[in-house]
Amino acid sequence: MIELTPQNVEQIFMECLLTADEKKDQAILSEGILLKAFFKPERLKYYESEIQHFLDQLPDEFEEGWSFLNMCFDKNGDVWTGEHRIVEMVVLLGTASGMLSYLIPREQWSLLPGGMPYLIKKIT
Repeated sequence: MIELTPQNVEQIFMECLLTADEKKDQAILSEGILLKAFFKPERLKYYESEIQHFLDQLPDEFEEGWSFLNMCFDKNGDVWTGEHRIVEMVVLLGTASGMLSYLIPREQWSLLPGGMPYLIKKIT
């Protein structure tokens, strides 16, 4: 199992991104909190198990929906990253691969604590 670390997340994120010479109309668009990213479907599929392992290492509360702000913690309650940009990469990979989704639409995020979305992971 691949460990949930900033380096591993960033590596797989960069591998899955659409390159400049690839067409956007053949990509998957994922919208994060601040960023949007285009991913190559074949590369997302290739890294599917690694993305799932990242999500499996998050707290169990994400199986019922929990705040983005808590995604910096792992199952043991330890902080695995202090950078929101890295956490957002997990969100972008998870939503693009269909393993993670937002509980409510972006327009309603301001109603949530900290104005941050709640996410729910697909139980496998």
